[in-house]
Amino acid sequence: MRLDNQPDTAVTLQPVTRDLYQAGRMTVRFLRNAAGPVLGFRSSTPVVRHLQFRRSNRPDG
Repeated sequence: MRLDNQPDTAVTLQPVTRDLYQAGRMTVRFLRNAAGPVLGFRSSTPVVRHLQFRRSNRPDG
């Protein structure tokens, strides 16, 4: 993962559980439906909690 304020520095996410990854105080949790495919992810930091991104099914992305 790369951050806008440090584009030349990669952040390595370490696995915590199947769909939960952590780098320092930042977490990323992948969200799945009952069948298993990833629908999106939720990112949290000490400043912003539960920022959620959902997969789009629109043809233009």
